[in-house]
Amino acid sequence: MTNPKTTGELLEREKLLLRSLIDSIHDLIFYKDVHGVYLGWNRAFQDFSGVVDDPSKKKITDLEMYPAERAQQFINTDRRVLESGKPLIFEMWTADSSGIHVLHETQKTPYYDPDGKLLGVIGIVRDITRHYQMESALRAANLEIEQLISSLSSALIAVTPDLRVTRWNPKAEKVFDLSSEKALNQTLEGLELTWEWRNVEAAFHRCQKDRRAVYMDPVPFKRSNNTDGYLGINISPVFDDNQIVIGFILLCGDITERKTMESRLVQSQKLESIGQLAAGIAHEINTPIQYVGNNTHFLQRSFISLMQVINSYQEVLDAARTGVINADLLDKADIVAQKAELDFLTNEIPAAIDQTINGINRVAEIVQSMRNFSHPGVVKKTAVNINKALLDTLVVARNTWKYVAEIETDLDPQLPDVICLAGEINQVFLNIILNAADALAEKFKSDTLEKGLIRVNTRLDGNYVDIRITDTGPGVPLEIRGRIFEPFFTTKEVGKGTGQGLAIAYDIVEHKHHGTLTFITEVGQGTTFIIRLPVGTTNGEENEREDPIR
Repeated sequence: MTNPKTTGELLEREKLLLRSLIDSIHDLIFYKDVHGVYLGWNRAFQDFSGVVDDPSKKKITDLEMYPAERAQQFINTDRRVLESGKPLIFEMWTADSSGIHVLHETQKTPYYDPDGKLLGVIGIVRDITRHYQMESALRAANLEIEQLISSLSSALIAVTPDLRVTRWNPKAEKVFDLSSEKALNQTLEGLELTWEWRNVEAAFHRCQKDRRAVYMDPVPFKRSNNTDGYLGINISPVFDDNQIVIGFILLCGDITERKTMESRLVQSQKLESIGQLAAGIAHEINTPIQYVGNNTHFLQRSFISLMQVINSYQEVLDAARTGVINADLLDKADIVAQKAELDFLTNEIPAAIDQTINGINRVAEIVQSMRNFSHPGVVKKTAVNINKALLDTLVVARNTWKYVAEIETDLDPQLPDVICLAGEINQVFLNIILNAADALAEKFKSDTLEKGLIRVNTRLDGNYVDIRITDTGPGVPLEIRGRIFEPFFTTKEVGKGTGQGLAIAYDIVEHKHHGTLTFITEVGQGTTFIIRLPVGTTNGEENEREDPIR
């Protein structure tokens, strides 16, 4: 038989344990009867509300604990629970005993006796202020990110590892004339965008392999107005916490205007160079043309004299055929021959003809070099004889350097052709040779007969052709060496240079041909510009396909 005393002690012990458990919970816990009278609460509720009265000794309702409006809200929620017999969850801002407002999530649940009689309401209140603040901050951050993405001047496209679109901002809609609704969840290839997909796809593979951003410039595409344009595309990998690539972000900018401006700047610089050379070329041609003209006039006069002699001799010949030759006819022929100075003409006419041929050959050489130098721009790369290109450029620029420099060449005769843009590479050589001539003109002023030296060397170095153009000029001062290839930077006086020559040369070599353009210099001794061009392949299409990816 169970001892009532022992049973009572066990019940009391269980009651104390349950009380301790409830008091140890940080959530606010309370319970009321069906009339809204508090029957009990835990320590957290008491600390929050600041109530010190014992609910077991004094009837306390919400009206005694809260302002009337707030108390009525709690009474209404109690009624809804009691009438429906179902739990109710709601959120409400509430001030604690010190007046600090917190956001509470309250769950009220009906409770019953063993016979199923409704006894009242149990409430559990959780402080979700921090959670709410974090959610609010996250929402604000997401909104800020969305606004930032929407306001980007570049098209932003996010894709999964299998290149399925997950984000397509308003600028992307405008650039590709495609709404985000149609782009999202589609593969990039499936969208059939008007760009060179093979190059873009290759860039993704490269980005995945190298695990770093890849920049493509330029990528041809059709603009929304159906005109040809160019994109600059940056593809960046996205990593998870384990540094696994989980997607890519593309930033695409319409650089058509920039490319057009660059093209105009290059053309302007070329025209400046041609204008700078025009007077010199005219002078170079004028010298051989002058003695070609002089010799032609001499040959014209000599021809007249020779025709007079021939005519006199013809008269003597005709007389001889009739058998009547008199002394007057012979004297006349002799006088004409002496006047013509046949010995002089015999010696001088061959020399005049040789000089004329040499002059014509010189003019032809200059014209051919000019034609080779001004090779029309082509999109497709072709095989170029670098040695010949350098020699042609030296001929074209001769009037610029001949007064300030001697030329020394050491060109590798076994040098292979280089796959490149011929006209643009010629422009690089011209810009650097003109730069060398200017440096020498600065060092060796016009009031001295001393000249400097320009050396041009070529050699094969593995898969690269190494071209070195050296001058014995003043060298580049230390403080400006880092700015040599900056656009519009020049040390020349105002009106004597745009500062575009070396900047354009750098862009052509580094970006369009994936080579390198560097220099070594020593103040007072001179400067060497080193151009390294990959030999490439004879497959022009392959070069064109790889060319846009830097």
